[in-house]
Amino acid sequence: MRRRLPITSSTVEAITAWQKTRDRFEAPSVSDSYLFPAITDNSGFDHLTSNNFSAGLRAWVDSLPSLDSDALDADGNIIPFDRSLIFPYAFRHSFAQRHADAGTPIDVLAT
Repeated sequence: MRRRLPITSSTVEAITAWQKTRDRFEAPSVSDSYLFPAITDNSGFDHLTSNNFSAGLRAWVDSLPSLDSDALDADGNIIPFDRSLIFPYAFRHSFAQRHADAGTPIDVLAT
């Protein structure tokens, strides 16, 4: 169907900044067209796999010294955010939900 959802200018800026950083890496030439390239020619993939991305994301989230939610407990203390709720698919859901809230038709979101 080749439908495309718009992204915000801040997302474009973040991707552009990453592309500049990515271009400084010595990635395998077969990875040139990927936003997240393979680390070596020996990985068996031309790009970063979803499993490796998930593992890296989990390690980063778990390394954060604190991660607060916007909720308060009965005493008015900030409740820590549940880190188990941070995983790659949640980003996709959040992106689609923002578009749904903005009125993007369901048939466009379903692709």
